[in-house]
Amino acid sequence: MRDDAAQNGEGYKVSPIPAAVFAVNAQDAVWVDAMCVKQPLATLEQKLEVGGWQVPKRVYMLAAGWEPSPFQQFGARFKDDRG
Repeated sequence: MRDDAAQNGEGYKVSPIPAAVFAVNAQDAVWVDAMCVKQPLATLEQKLEVGGWQVPKRVYMLAAGWEPSPFQQFGARFKDDRG
């Protein structure tokens, strides 16, 4: 991502992931690609710091139907987690 930002994003913007990577159907791919814009590299590197409050309920949703999905591992890990 840093190399992409240096070469294609004025040193601080990361190119969007093309719709083809997510196997978006041909009818929607042009629209998806048009909606995706470069993002600041810092949004992908900065740690999120949260403190002082508790989340009352967590809900996980797993988008299925496209392979390979990097998210299947998380679905398997948390499907029985009631905590």
